[in-house]
Amino acid sequence: MADPSVVYPSVFVVDGKTSATFPPDPRKKRTGTAQTLLFVLLILVLLGILIEGYFIFQLWTRNSEKDKISINENSPQKSIQDENEIKSIQAEWDQKKPKAHVTGCNCNASKEGKMFWESVNGDAFTHTIDYKDGSLVIKTEGFYFIYSKIFYGQLDCKTSAKGTFKHGVYKSTQRYPGDLELMSSKRYHCRNDKEDMLDNSFLGGIYHLTEGDQIFVKVNQKNLIRLQSTSENFFGAFLI
Repeated sequence: MADPSVVYPSVFVVDGKTSATFPPDPRKKRTGTAQTLLFVLLILVLLGILIEGYFIFQLWTRNSEKDKISINENSPQKSIQDENEIKSIQAEWDQKKPKAHVTGCNCNASKEGKMFWESVNGDAFTHTIDYKDGSLVIKTEGFYFIYSKIFYGQLDCKTSAKGTFKHGVYKSTQRYPGDLELMSSKRYHCRNDKEDMLDNSFLGGIYHLTEGDQIFVKVNQKNLIRLQSTSENFFGAFLI
């Protein structure tokens, strides 16, 4: 009795000769399939290596560009360029800052001794600060350097009350009633009977001013003021 687990070859008779044909070996088929899969995996591995190399190259290129930009930004030429740009911006801002300079004029002072000034002609000017009835009217809040110079003759102690000359800068604001004294100077010198002497008073300081504040100059002996030139009597302020 034949064993069913044994594969027997087919027997054919051709031209009187007997030949046998064996079925294909399944092990050879499995070996071919494994080789094909191995080849595909090898291709995929190589493709992955190429893709990874491409991305590494791109990353290296970007970092190189960043390094070049960083070097250029830190270069002396770049620093000089930045410094020049800062100076240009600062100069432009300085030109826009509020400022005013008014000079002496043949104007009568008020009864209270408030000085009036020339605000347009000669060396006088106003920039984003208004001039009104002897006062500089502030339009932009900030810290201002305020200054004033008065040129005057010496006092005659026989006729002047207490023999003093007072020069002061004042502020009026909507927040407080009355005038606030910012700075002042007093001189007690008397005129020499043998000669007419001259003197001057200069005041300057930094003060915080708000929109709408008015600053002005007052003297107590307006008849002593000498209006020789615009360089001897003036009043001004500028935002710092």
